[in-house]
Amino acid sequence: MVEWQPIAVSAIRDRVIPLRGVATHGKGGKLKYALENTAGILQTLENYFGIPYPYEKLDILAVPDFEAGAMENAGAITYREQLLLLDENASLQDQRAYVSVHAHELAHQWFGNLVTTYWWNDIWLNEAFASWMENKAVNTWAPTMGFELSDQRDAQGAMRLDALASMREIRQPILHNYDISNAFDGITYSKGAAVIAMFENFVGPEAFQRGVTAYLKQYAWGSATAEQFVAAIADAADDDRINGAFFSFLTQIGVPEIQLAGQCEAGKVSATLKQSRYLPRDSTATRDQRWQVPVCVTAYGPFGAGGSAGAIKQCHLLTEAEQVWQFELPSCPTHMMPNAGGAGYYRFTLTPSEQHALLPRLNDLPVKEAFVLVDNLGAGLRAGSIDVNGYLAAVPVIAAHPSRDVSTLPMSTLGFIRDYLVSGADRSTLERYFAHLYQPKLDSVGLIQQPGESADTRLLRTRLVDFLADTARSEAVRAPLRDWGKAYIGFEQDNALHADAVPADMVEQALIVASQDLDAPFFKALNNQLEQSEDGTVRDYLITAMARSDDPALSGEARDMITSMSLRTNERMTIAYNQMNDLENADAMFQWFKGKYSLLRPLLPPGVQKRMPMLASRYCSPEKAQEVQNYFGPLMADLPGGERSLNNTLEGIALCHAFVRAQPAIQWEPLSQAVN
Repeated sequence: MVEWQPIAVSAIRDRVIPLRGVATHGKGGKLKYALENTAGILQTLENYFGIPYPYEKLDILAVPDFEAGAMENAGAITYREQLLLLDENASLQDQRAYVSVHAHELAHQWFGNLVTTYWWNDIWLNEAFASWMENKAVNTWAPTMGFELSDQRDAQGAMRLDALASMREIRQPILHNYDISNAFDGITYSKGAAVIAMFENFVGPEAFQRGVTAYLKQYAWGSATAEQFVAAIADAADDDRINGAFFSFLTQIGVPEIQLAGQCEAGKVSATLKQSRYLPRDSTATRDQRWQVPVCVTAYGPFGAGGSAGAIKQCHLLTEAEQVWQFELPSCPTHMMPNAGGAGYYRFTLTPSEQHALLPRLNDLPVKEAFVLVDNLGAGLRAGSIDVNGYLAAVPVIAAHPSRDVSTLPMSTLGFIRDYLVSGADRSTLERYFAHLYQPKLDSVGLIQQPGESADTRLLRTRLVDFLADTARSEAVRAPLRDWGKAYIGFEQDNALHADAVPADMVEQALIVASQDLDAPFFKALNNQLEQSEDGTVRDYLITAMARSDDPALSGEARDMITSMSLRTNERMTIAYNQMNDLENADAMFQWFKGKYSLLRPLLPPGVQKRMPMLASRYCSPEKAQEVQNYFGPLMADLPGGERSLNNTLEGIALCHAFVRAQPAIQWEPLSQAVN
């Protein structure tokens, strides 16, 4: 028990809050970072809500073996210990994980605890709001930690899920017990948060904040529903349209796609808006769907003093399949961004001329708009409006963007292209091209952290190193990582852990590369360290590195560890998820799973069991889809709630196959010229 300085009184609260940390014996010293930063996050939340922290004390507990990341028990919040136990060797990623999850769980003390949902169909009110609020709180309290685009990243990730025909609505009817646990997914957390952010942007942050505070005060120490929450926002905004518009997103599956075509004469804009459902290529869902969409655009043109460049935001509630929207500007715009501030939960389509007008201006757009423009380009690739060559042609402009978030956004798509569209010598050419795109960025920041560096620079370096080492397979990056991996565990030296021998942000990737390149002796050394360590973070590093071995025999040994009683419950799936996400190990992981199912299932929590079909999500062929169906189909009666996971997985495989089949041959000449 670590007694900490009570959280002081404030303008919102007239009493102190006793604060303590709890950890297993001997680990209390590592609670310092978490405890000393709790007051600032909590007071940031109090200031937003205008309501004091509701409980008499606050304990934060570091739990060694915990399925969930954290749980918002009133006044006694439990966390997986990796989130709270941070020392001087903690990476920036670990610090950011603490800050964001802590803000999320503290936000629950108001949303979820002070006011509780009436029934499970509104669990999004707890989780979506806490997800949205964590981003708002961390950007207020820690504006230099690199969370600026967290809302946009989460929203774009949710849109990928929401594009599936087999997905569910945010406010899901609860027909079975398993519908409750199925609701704790990216739709509830990330889509829900994105919809909240969109309506905050539409009504304005001040009106939205007034509505939140009114809702919490009216229903404090009781239960409330989505209708009551949305009504509070509509009342604060004095706009009854919010009720129907909000529920059009809560009760429907899918992502709107907005088509904007405008004409302008003497500053009078006449824009035609059309909406349908965004769908990836060969989806079985229908496009014939309608929402009430708060569409906000940014018009750019000579609107500033003396005709200098300026920007004007305009918003409109699109309620029909097609509407004409008219508004006036000081003069006609040079170009328009269809998602102002990147806050809208929708995709958009542009004519080729509009696309050509925006992409060259990427560096001039606000970073959030640049981010959604680039992500929308990737969505166009998946939908079939552009092909792989069109996408690759746009990547050099994107990779050169000064923003970390924007410039690195194509990396996952590039990894997919490498894994599924090329092989052999062509893959090597593509890897060299990837290094050509991103090595200059790493050269500009250097491989070694410098004193006084910003969080953004550190995060950029980590992302670049991961991509160049793993996707581009750059030996220039892998060689120093390999040496660091050896130094971290004292390999071929004293066989002791040396956390200070490796830059904190590089430990995990260094161990992965060393595990892949040094084979059996290093794998054994990693396992020896694992047997000796009780540090949850160190154990995660070691287990991840062993799981990522690309030697078939060693990756098989890592899989066999999943059923070992020496692993914690939360560590078993670390191996499975890492191998599932690695194309070289994915099939072996699935075949192993089928052979070990009866032994493995009792070792996993129920929430993990029903998501086991996801272990086949790397497949991309009808034959493999049939294999997955043949295996998991008969198990569904024994896995309540697993049908959704199976359907999502099978649909993902079908969409992957349709995408790959539709792509033309890659045009190698421009890529080869760039590399040479």
